[in-house]
Amino acid sequence: MEDWFRIIILAVVQGIGEFLPISSSGHLLVLDHFFFGGGTAESEILALGILLHAGTLFSILVYFRKEILLLFAQNRRLIPLLITGTIPGAAVGFWVMKECPYLEHSLPITGTGFLATALFLILAAKKSIKDSGCSLRDIRYRDALVIGIFQAIAVFPGFSRSGFTFCGGLIRGLDRNAAAVFSFLLAIPIISGAILLECCQLFREEADSGRIGSFITGGVISFLIGIGALAWFMRWIRMNRYERFAWWLIPLGIAVLSSTLF
Repeated sequence: MEDWFRIIILAVVQGIGEFLPISSSGHLLVLDHFFFGGGTAESEILALGILLHAGTLFSILVYFRKEILLLFAQNRRLIPLLITGTIPGAAVGFWVMKECPYLEHSLPITGTGFLATALFLILAAKKSIKDSGCSLRDIRYRDALVIGIFQAIAVFPGFSRSGFTFCGGLIRGLDRNAAAVFSFLLAIPIISGAILLECCQLFREEADSGRIGSFITGGVISFLIGIGALAWFMRWIRMNRYERFAWWLIPLGIAVLSSTLF
């Protein structure tokens, strides 16, 4: 029962944190370190991570199904732009996995990431009060590359991928809706890549196949919660209220950093 409870909590946090600008990886790290003792086996982390990521990936595919279909019809020019935006994050993510995997479990980086995400949300909200900007049709390769660099920064825990890429779009002059849609379309290849890497790692581990049922349940929960989180974030974007997430991240970031000092 305790194991099921842990998986459900992690699935809910993954579904919410992947799309709201609060960093799912940062919250999962904090939960595992402070509440679950940080003793989860590597094979279990990988197997659960694959299914949780798959759940949130399907959330994007379902919620943005119309925009995705348009990619192969009216908006085909966005496909190479999305590839361009994916390259920085894929490169940094692969480097971290191969050379510095300990960075993915760093509490100081996580606390700093929470505070940095909060700052970007506050600054972006001030910039986009009038919501005047370019649409998806106006995105250039330079814009995609800059947004991709923001996504690369968000490889580290605490730095929200959705928050950084959305704010990066606003900085490049996109309107709020265009910045959000491009941000979440950009998540499709990067999450798919993360699933592929986790699968490759899992093949080298001895996973407990007897727990696959509970992991699949976690994936389904992350999918359902992800749909709700996407709707929530898109609604707050239209209302220009997304900076309110900063008021959760600021005390959380301070608390995490303080825990590393005392």
